[in-house]
Amino acid sequence: LDHDGVTSEVLAQHFYDWCKSRLPETVAVRVSETPKTWAEYRP
Repeated sequence: LDHDGVTSEVLAQHFYDWCKSRLPETVAVRVSETPKTWAEYRP
């Protein structure tokens, strides 16, 4: 990942891709932004 412009949404997609390649049953990834908010990637 390039450090410029890394957002929670970008991290969620990156982690989804990583998990999906190792754990095919992965359907979504959530990255916490604050205790009450998160970014979710679900293709």
